[in-house]
Amino acid sequence: MEKMFETDVDKRLGIVYRAMGVNVEDTISQTQADSLLWTYVAVFITGSPVELLTEGEVRRALQHITTRFPRHAETKALLIYITEEVAGLTNEYDDFKLLRRILDKFGQRLGALEDRECQVMKNKLVSIEDKDGSGLVRLGDFYGTSKLDVHFTEGPAYLRANGILDESNPDDPKVIIPNYLASPSNCVQPSGYYGICCFDECENLMDQVEKQLEAPTGTPEQIAALVSSLPSASQPTNRTLPPHLLQLLDEVASHHGGSVPIHGRLFAQWMHEAYPRECNYPSASAPRDRFSQLHELEDVKEEEQTKYWNIAKQQQQQSNGTTTTSTRWVMKEELVDRKAFEAQVKKSSMSGLPVFGLGVFMALARLFMMPSSNRPASGAGRWAGRWEQ
Repeated sequence: MEKMFETDVDKRLGIVYRAMGVNVEDTISQTQADSLLWTYVAVFITGSPVELLTEGEVRRALQHITTRFPRHAETKALLIYITEEVAGLTNEYDDFKLLRRILDKFGQRLGALEDRECQVMKNKLVSIEDKDGSGLVRLGDFYGTSKLDVHFTEGPAYLRANGILDESNPDDPKVIIPNYLASPSNCVQPSGYYGICCFDECENLMDQVEKQLEAPTGTPEQIAALVSSLPSASQPTNRTLPPHLLQLLDEVASHHGGSVPIHGRLFAQWMHEAYPRECNYPSASAPRDRFSQLHELEDVKEEEQTKYWNIAKQQQQQSNGTTTTSTRWVMKEELVDRKAFEAQVKKSSMSGLPVFGLGVFMALARLFMMPSSNRPASGAGRWAGRWEQ
């Protein structure tokens, strides 16, 4: 992965040099170096993956960075800091490799900057949840965030296609907070092979589930006891799980003959119910990797904004602060490897032993994760790879 990143830096920086009419063998001034470095960053963030990058797009990216990337000021400050840290006080940058070292370090640290911004976005969305702890924001409220100094502008078609909209009540569409944070529009994708996205908080929770179960399945009682003691940013430790969560867990176990596979769609869906602000709601539609947009990114139109503002206002007046039960639960399973799971269940029933095989399932679960330059892959990526249904 590190070698791949270094190769991408070399390719992209070489294209930037050519687009700006600079020879890679030239000794350049600090002013030229600053210009090359910032142009590279503009391309890295807003341009095409390096495999598709052209010199013309380099020039366009530099023009658009300040309007298309709201965190450009913080990003530029980070670049300046790293440049001074790596290059010191030199006035001449006579080595292409020096710029590459600066950009290598920049790429390593950009993830932390991006994740801080992700937390800012999450906090702002949580502040306008339709009800406390739901992990949902009415679409009209999502579009009405100018008072929060941030604008969420993705159009409804994009949100719908990428599994971000909860339309279980068609008259009251809502944005699913963790799904939005995990969306391609919040990723920087400098290559077709990796991207920099919001850190997946559900990944840490799933790691704990795997570690404590030490098996690819668990009984409802085991899982309920484990999760009730597993805290998150929004859930306390040693909580009492509500009856509907326990009932859903029993339904999943019944669907599988008494045990719950933890690397399937139904358990991912249950984890979303247990941690609605941290874990993605898993779409039952066609699987995709985290960095693939299923609809071209388009900003919401003014008339759409007005429409959803009015809907949100009307729904708030009608709800009177009452809560409604979610109808998002879909009893559809998708396993990482159904045949392997069924073989393990059969073997277990014949031997009278619990279902194990952790190593096999861990390998399969991680095989389909899309690599990322700054964090483990998405928890949703555990089941959103190649499925056998």
